[in-house]
Amino acid sequence: VLPFTAIELTAVAMAFVVYARHATDRECIALSRHQLVIEQERAGRVSQVVFNREWVRMQERESPRALIALTEGQRTLQCGHHIRLDLREQVAQEIRWALKGF
Repeated sequence: VLPFTAIELTAVAMAFVVYARHATDRECIALSRHQLVIEQERAGRVSQVVFNREWVRMQERESPRALIALTEGQRTLQCGHHIRLDLREQVAQEIRWALKGF
């Protein structure tokens, strides 16, 4: 019984470690007069992508549940991983509106 308990506790500990690595995952979108900045944190790694506000375009979404894809020239970034599925369309509309009328 003791070896099985050790194996089970090891599996639970590993699950907690995996969860803890992704518990602070986030995306932050900031729009200024000249730039759209998207900062993503996944498993402790932070990446930041800066788009020229005038050149960035939102790709057409296949469904309301699809991720939000932003392009500038050859660069494409998908965001919205942490947005609830029922709110993705609303967030996409708000980004589209903000890009057009800032």
